[in-house]
Amino acid sequence: MDIGGFTAMINLPELSWQHVDFPTDIVAVGQEVTAQILDVDMSRERVSLTLRTGGAA
Repeated sequence: MDIGGFTAMINLPELSWQHVDFPTDIVAVGQEVTAQILDVDMSRERVSLTLRTGGAA
């Protein structure tokens, strides 16, 4: 993801509370998503995100 010049990443375990083998099981290329920021690393210009915003389902 690109969020204003920073590289934003959603690691595989942060896509779902359930086991996911492939990111395409959850999201598609070009799909807009709402994510929560987990961490900001200013020195590396990276932002870690999660889609797991709700409780365990």
